Amino acid sequence: MRDFMMNLQVTLIEISNLIFVIRFFLGTYLLIGAIRKIINYNIFVQGVFDYQILPANLSRIIGLLLPWIELLLGSSLILGIALPASSIASSLLIGVFVIAIEINLNRGRKIDCNCYGIGSTPEISRGKSARNILLLLLLVILFSLSLFTVSVNWLASFRNDIAVFLISPEATLFFLFSVVFLFLSASLLEWVIDIDIRGSYLRGKGEV
Repeated sequence: MRDFMMNLQVTLIEISNLIFVIRFFLGTYLLIGAIRKIINYNIFVQGVFDYQILPANLSRIIGLLLPWIELLLGSSLILGIALPASSIASSLLIGVFVIAIEINLNRGRKIDCNCYGIGSTPEISRGKSARNILLLLLLVILFSLSLFTVSVNWLASFRNDIAVFLISPEATLFFLFSVVFLFLSASLLEWVIDIDIRGSYLRGKGEV
């Protein structure tokens, strides 16, 4: 029984560490996108109009609010505030991004994405949809794992998470490597799919 409890404790610690890596990556991703949208506020609001999905008045409201919602969700993920709810809300947000991109791609339109994320290509593309679907999968994993490690005191939990990865240089390097790996994986997925689709298009026209 004692061995079982020790193994269970170790497993919960490993799950907690994995959760922190994933939520830090996702939260940072959303924060960077939100900050860049706010810096380019007028251009972003116009970009929401360009998708031509919602009525003009609603598009304006969404354009004005979206960066702040993204900022709030990104901060909540990093800090671990109401993690299951933050994960679900972030999933809905990114799901809307995927739907908006796919609707315009199916219309045959080439418009600026106005995503302002890391490593994003300017226009909407299947690669962007794939990248966002990867983020959705990570959010599903985050939500599932967070159910096992719900903490009422999020501030104490956040401090503990930070302390775990600062306890030694090896732990810090592992944390940084894991986050950078996730960023590179998301960007490479987008680029590879876009390059493959572009190559197939050119081969079909006999240009390569």
